Amino acid sequence: RLGVPVARGAIDLLEELTREISELARVAARLPAGAGERASGIEQNGGANVDRQLAETLRSARRGERVGHRRQNRGVPLARISWLATVGICLVAALLLLLNGYYGYAGVLLAVGAAASVNLV
Repeated sequence: RLGVPVARGAIDLLEELTREISELARVAARLPAGAGERASGIEQNGGANVDRQLAETLRSARRGERVGHRRQNRGVPLARISWLATVGICLVAALLLLLNGYYGYAGVLLAVGAAASVNLV
């Protein structure tokens, strides 16, 4: 190790990378000659990739996720982000106004924040 302390997470990452490379080499060794060439009239990637699904299932199980359920990371639309920011700013401003004794203005900001939150549904 050349006297340099290495974080345990980096070692785990290298071990996982080594396992994945050996798995890919094992899968590639089973491919018949000419498997990379596309045959005419046959849809490439038409069937399920069982090896990839199995590897993903094993990785999910190692991370403690429920097996068979994929995480869904969908993008958040810009309009939703802007309404979330508006509601958040109204709530913070209303809290600051309440702390300084401006109850009327705080109520107005709470009403504006509530109106903006309607657009989040």
